[in-house]
Amino acid sequence: MKQFRADSAVVVIDMQNGFLERESPLCIQGAKETVPACSRVIRQAHREQVPVFFVNRRYRADGSDVELVRKERWEQGGRPLSELAGGPLSAENPPELGGGPQDYMLVKPRFSAFSIRSWIFCCAESRSRRFICWELRRRTVFARRVMTDSHWIMKW
Repeated sequence: MKQFRADSAVVVIDMQNGFLERESPLCIQGAKETVPACSRVIRQAHREQVPVFFVNRRYRADGSDVELVRKERWEQGGRPLSELAGGPLSAENPPELGGGPQDYMLVKPRFSAFSIRSWIFCCAESRSRRFICWELRRRTVFARRVMTDSHWIMKW
């Protein structure tokens, strides 16, 4: 059964080990428990050939681009989400999310995944007009369906 409209795309934001794993100082409480549901959404998108965009945060090894509110925890906690970090601190998406060669990988430069460049790229490259977003934010996880004229927020 079709779950997505033809002009849809799925955007997966910050679903990275450094935000999901309890060993990371940047872990968002409750986020890891959402991985199975997120995985189901991604698998359905793949079945329907709906574009999937992974939008990830990566920090420079020297920390020059770490947000000030995270800087101290980042430095003391093994520099998660940097090229130096591995395992539970890494910037990688968990394998359960099944990212593959058909998916788009974007690196965001700051907190907001939705810089104008990212949106222009997503819209132009995928020809999508509706984006279903899975995002970690404010210590909660929610999916957001962004339409051209309005949006809804649904907690998972």
